[in-house]
Amino acid sequence: TKLKNLFGLVHSRSLLAQAYAIEKLSFAGEIPLVYPLLSLLESTPLGPASETLLMRILAAFRYLPDPRVPSRLLPFLQASQEEIRYRTLLALGSNYEHHSYDDRSFLENSLRDPIPRVRQTALWILRKRTSKKDLPLLLHHTTEDPDSIV
Repeated sequence: TKLKNLFGLVHSRSLLAQAYAIEKLSFAGEIPLVYPLLSLLESTPLGPASETLLMRILAAFRYLPDPRVPSRLLPFLQASQEEIRYRTLLALGSNYEHHSYDDRSFLENSLRDPIPRVRQTALWILRKRTSKKDLPLLLHHTTEDPDSIV
């Protein structure tokens, strides 16, 4: 298919071509994209351009739930940048929601994040796979959080 031709652009020097390929392939749910993205994630140096690439990779992983992904993303929940923590949480949440990752401790830790949007997202993800035993936790964080957005 036409999508298969985009795989060569994932490692392109052109940021625009790379971004296009990553977006189109991930939206199409092309699981073979996971390995190249993990490779990019590990080989990307720090800097403004690489932060843009990191954001694209994190966004792509929302559409590519795969058991190889969570262990590589968990460290990004400790990032100082709110947007990186938020997008990481969304990608991990997709894996959690699709049962390719069942350890929910990352969600419980994110409920203590200083940013309300991150806490709200953690609650939203928890609600996707909740049980009766989760109700006290959900009620506590929904009613006791100091920010009304949560």
